[in-house]
Amino acid sequence: MIIKDSVLAVIPARKGSKRLKNKNIRLFCGKPLISWTIEAALGSRLIDHIVVSSDHTGILEIANGYGVACRDRPNESSSDEASSFSVAEDVLKSQSRHYGVTVLLQPTSPLRTVAHIDQGLELMGEPNVDAVVGVTQVEYHPDVIGYLGDGNSMDRFSRQASVGSTYEESIWYRINGALYCCRTSLLLEQKTFLLSTNSIGYAMPRENSLDIDVELDFFLGECLKKKSISSGTKQ
Repeated sequence: MIIKDSVLAVIPARKGSKRLKNKNIRLFCGKPLISWTIEAALGSRLIDHIVVSSDHTGILEIANGYGVACRDRPNESSSDEASSFSVAEDVLKSQSRHYGVTVLLQPTSPLRTVAHIDQGLELMGEPNVDAVVGVTQVEYHPDVIGYLGDGNSMDRFSRQASVGSTYEESIWYRINGALYCCRTSLLLEQKTFLLSTNSIGYAMPRENSLDIDVELDFFLGECLKKKSISSGTKQ
């Protein structure tokens, strides 16, 4: 299907990062981490306009170097508690034109490619689809995941799981944070990219779904990115 709406891409990149300092500008395979997402957005044939929203001058300078629009993020949208919606809302209010679809591209997903962005946006052209969210298959079934109590007690673990079960009868997915597409009117109305109805998941491979949050993620991400580069995989 062909998406008929104009598309605004919002790339949110805060200055602060508790677990991995300055991760958005840290060199990842020779480029600032955020560069991989900006380049993927620029390569999309369906995105009409890109805005990088940040409270960090270095991040905005990188965006300027690519010729994309920048939004100096206000303090109220820069805290740890600020939602992705609040960032998108601020960018949308700053625009002089209306965009039918808003796509959120987090810079912590550098393994997401141009193809993933365009395939996700193409799904927005399907009947009765108002939002598309990137997901990936989880490695473990929820029945084998639980809590450890005092003294590492397993009393709160689920008792439904059976030893040796492979759970072939069901496949579970998680949101991977790499792609959020939403009709702008409904985004502003419901104040979330996860709409209550007419949302579908766009299944992405695990190797493209890594979200950079801690040092181990960064290390694994670089290994995977170098492998894709050496194999000639398109960004």
